[in-house]
Amino acid sequence: MSYPFKKIAIAYSFATQSEFLFAEAAHIVRIFQSELFIVHAGEKTPEKMSALTRLAANSGIALKPENFLCESCGPERAVRKTVRENEIDLLIMGALNKERMMAYYSGSVARHIMRDLPCSGLIIPTNTEVKSLCFDKIVTVVDYTPQGETLLKCAYHTAKKFAAREIILVREIMTPGLAMTIHDGGSSVETESTRLQWQLDEEMKLDLLLREVKIQDVKIEKLCLFGKEGWETARYAHEHDAGLVVMLAPRKKFKLLDRVFQHDQEYFYDKLPCPLLLMKF
Repeated sequence: MSYPFKKIAIAYSFATQSEFLFAEAAHIVRIFQSELFIVHAGEKTPEKMSALTRLAANSGIALKPENFLCESCGPERAVRKTVRENEIDLLIMGALNKERMMAYYSGSVARHIMRDLPCSGLIIPTNTEVKSLCFDKIVTVVDYTPQGETLLKCAYHTAKKFAAREIILVREIMTPGLAMTIHDGGSSVETESTRLQWQLDEEMKLDLLLREVKIQDVKIEKLCLFGKEGWETARYAHEHDAGLVVMLAPRKKFKLLDRVFQHDQEYFYDKLPCPLLLMKF
């Protein structure tokens, strides 16, 4: 993974919503001063090249003909093959922010790729009424692994690039012990005391993490969310109008059971509350 992103690719389908996706992706390419690639499952024709060149020019980007990458195979295979062969750093895709039940269980193209990303990925909801993306509030799901520290550094640099006003560090805490305490006759006072102590411990760990990363010039809010991992963060992002959620990409390919018994990131895939940046290291 290269960060800042040197090579950014758009998975483009020539659908109506793709114009919005292209305009936003072009803006991100300009921000990072990256090289733009187009990934398309289908035949490379002069008509398609002309349309894409015109779109790129309207966005202030010169699209090189050799950067229009086409593969005459299935969309998922075409994306994976071209991304790996061209060493793409960031893949930008559009996805429905809420899928139908059958699409959820059978898996759309975007959902399949998200579950096993060939590189870092930015997923942008396409069926949204928002005319332009605004990354002024960035929610970052952190842990205390080396990858988590690197993720926070990337989120910070992204916030600086987009002049974000705030980064919300989210630490998700599963609390089955609280339910057991109540079941075993523990008082509500004892339960709340235990919950508060866990929260204070996590906030101290977050402070140590922030000292390592040395974040400056961006407002930081620390937040501990108790409950089901992924679901609570998705709910928070939706209710507080987050501009972007940043988290680690899945470390392994999800199976069918991950859709039946949802993995934390599956809550975002089911109903994207906002654009989602999955970082793969």
